Amino acid sequence: MRVLVHKNSEVFKDFNVTTIHGDLLNKQSLIDCIDGAEIVIHLAGLITLEKRSEEVLNVNIKGTKNLLEASMELGVKKFIFFSSIHALNVFPLTGIMDETRELNRDSVFDYDQSKIKGEEMVLDAAQKGLHTIILNPTAVLGPNDYKPSQLGKAVTQYYKGKIPASLNSGYNFVDVRDVADAAVKAVQYGRKGHRYIVSGHWKSIKELGETVHKFGGKKPPKFTVPFWLAKFGAGILNYFATGKDDERLFAPISLHTLEYSHKNISNAKALQELGIKPTEFNKTIEDTIIWFKTNKNI
Repeated sequence: MRVLVHKNSEVFKDFNVTTIHGDLLNKQSLIDCIDGAEIVIHLAGLITLEKRSEEVLNVNIKGTKNLLEASMELGVKKFIFFSSIHALNVFPLTGIMDETRELNRDSVFDYDQSKIKGEEMVLDAAQKGLHTIILNPTAVLGPNDYKPSQLGKAVTQYYKGKIPASLNSGYNFVDVRDVADAAVKAVQYGRKGHRYIVSGHWKSIKELGETVHKFGGKKPPKFTVPFWLAKFGAGILNYFATGKDDERLFAPISLHTLEYSHKNISNAKALQELGIKPTEFNKTIEDTIIWFKTNKNI
């Protein structure tokens, strides 16, 4: 197995993979990486908490275009594209949110738009003959979070008692190991040109804090703030949560996502066709905390 690495290959040191340094914007490096491969799993890209980012648009859209072109030129048999639940329209918030939802073309966030454009290109490649499959994870959480991710940071800050207030909302959290399993199962069973939502369990922010506390963390905050106040005082909340002006847990896209959180995101199609089995939320949090402790993040 070969893995394309842009900068940091340390996260792969314990895995039996061959790392190849490259860049999504350098098509030749992609060709060098996937030449001879039958399966390409595309989960590279940039994430931003800002509304606008030309870099995210450039890397995520052009990078996907380059990788699709390279895959078709080299005769790759299957192409798994990691999109996001943010590519789909969350409205209406009633009923079930599943794969039949329209793309979220009205989103004001460039990250969402980059995933939407990526999906359109992937589906177009399917029309041209490439066996493509799209996976749409919800909020990914779990162990082996080396960076850590924004959600990983939230767990560590809850554990340390650094979250100053809660929000009256929640989100659908999926275990990172379930997402990895979905990718493997998609290679085996995914239908060409189809999308699969990879979701887990909807939990309130209060439940997240209480679960972290259950496994050794500090008590979660008792104070709950309305969204208008969270938006107005985001800078203060971020500083109390991280102690840094440039690290933000309360960012515009995060607050927007929580404010308009769909409580019934269906993974029925992935369960039935791919055979994934969602990990219990408590198990995800417990294993995440154990991993962070082992790696001295908390």
